Amino acid sequence: MMYKIMLPVGALLLLTLGSMEYFATDSSSEAIEKVARKEIAALAGDYSGKILNYMDYALGQAKGVASTFAEFRRNDIELSRADAIAMMVGLIRGDSSFIGGSNAWEPNAFDGRDAEFANTEGHDKTGRHIPYIYWSNGKIEVSPLVEYFIPGDGDYYLKPIERRKPYITPPYAYDVGGKRMMLTTLGAPIMLNGSPLGVVCVDMPITKISELVSRIRPYGDGYAWLMMPGGEFIYHPSEERIGKNMFDVDESVNESDLRRAFEDGESFFEIRVAAANGKKSMIQYVPIEFQDSGQRWYLAVSAPLDKILADAHTLTLDLLTVGAIALVLVILAIFFVARSISKPIGIITDGAIEVAGGNYDIHLDESIFGGELKDLNAAMKAMLLGLVENISKSEKMADEAREQTEKAQVALKEADEARAEAENAKREGMLQAADQLAGIVSQVASASQELTAQIDESSRGSETQRERTAESATAMEQMNASVMEVARNAAEAADSADNARSEADTGGAIVNDVVDHINKVQAMTVEMEKGLGMLGEQADGIGKIMNVITDIADQTNLLALNAAIEAARAG
Repeated sequence: MMYKIMLPVGALLLLTLGSMEYFATDSSSEAIEKVARKEIAALAGDYSGKILNYMDYALGQAKGVASTFAEFRRNDIELSRADAIAMMVGLIRGDSSFIGGSNAWEPNAFDGRDAEFANTEGHDKTGRHIPYIYWSNGKIEVSPLVEYFIPGDGDYYLKPIERRKPYITPPYAYDVGGKRMMLTTLGAPIMLNGSPLGVVCVDMPITKISELVSRIRPYGDGYAWLMMPGGEFIYHPSEERIGKNMFDVDESVNESDLRRAFEDGESFFEIRVAAANGKKSMIQYVPIEFQDSGQRWYLAVSAPLDKILADAHTLTLDLLTVGAIALVLVILAIFFVARSISKPIGIITDGAIEVAGGNYDIHLDESIFGGELKDLNAAMKAMLLGLVENISKSEKMADEAREQTEKAQVALKEADEARAEAENAKREGMLQAADQLAGIVSQVASASQELTAQIDESSRGSETQRERTAESATAMEQMNASVMEVARNAAEAADSADNARSEADTGGAIVNDVVDHINKVQAMTVEMEKGLGMLGEQADGIGKIMNVITDIADQTNLLALNAAIEAARAG
């Protein structure tokens, strides 16, 4: 009994607590993921802003020098090539972020004297003003630009001229002082009246940007990388990936959607296994828009899900611990409650089994019962007392039934004897009635014969006598009908006798139930006797009818005699 209570309640409680913990964990995990996604997006946005500010500052330096050159030309201020180089040296010396720079001009655009400077110091064979100022072993060096006219390698110069707006080259590997590093060149065109005269550009290692990105460590194990919109890595914690395309080395869950987002300059979010740590991670891609150049880079921030959901896992463990403790406590409580219920019920059950075995003299300890169980015990006692009383009554009624059965058997015997006597009386009565009826019929037949003879004699007397004789014949027919009625009554008397026998048989069956039915059999016997009496009375009535017929015959004879006399007189 106790386990029947504990098992379903415990199972239901376990299911309830498990469901609550599942939904709580799921809800908390979902909420934490949403918060983490916002935090990662905010972190990526913050660092992308820092990168943008750094790049805008460098591009702004180039734009400032280019604008100065344009103003000089616009105001017809003469500037020597040495002065132009000096301006660039000042720019390179003034900012340690730059390792080199140049102000390269279109053919004869600077002073129209390119031919004079052909193959001179700091010039190539074209004589164009294309000095490149750079640091070398702690000193500033100047040399002419090379490959500036070749698409691809010379894009730092060709693109600003072509696009007529600033241009930032994709980072590229370059040996500086025997050390290989990633550089980017930021070029700003020198514009005068809508036409490009040349380009001011600065070379800047992205070391500081890489250091900045490397400090992005969300949740401790997260990391970030910098990339071009086409997927080329600018910076990555795994150096072997730098310069490679992400779509060639990583498996993005939504590559087509990610490419589309890069093309449209939109942010993108995905959850996938990160390459650097092999963990399933949240990855937020944020564009870095360079407004002046119309270009963009992408900053990607990756955060491992296990770290993000660590709080949720901790919460889950806490919930499981609390739930387990609560479950144990509740099960213990259920155990004691069920025991307090099942033990008294077990005692009552044992008592009921004793009663079922015929032991009615049981006494239960009432001190262990309380509440409804106490009422149940009281009801049990009352039921037991009632049961004992009913058993006593049943035994008494059984004795009475046996006594009545004996009486019924005696009455049945007497009824059988009465039925036999009734059948004998019926047979004797029917024979007597039949004899009386035969005598009456014989008398009627004799009288009819005599009457017929007399009528035949009187018919010859007159026509009137024939009519009266016909009337007499009619009377005879009525008399015959009466005789037939008497016969039918006799048959009905026989049927009544048969019915009486049937009722006597029924009475014999009923007498097995109670003595009262014997009285009914006796009453039916009396009725049968009355029927036989009525049969005798009917026979007497028939005799009276024959007397009347005799009187009628006498009167008819008188009438015939009178008719004969009258006929004689008339004759």
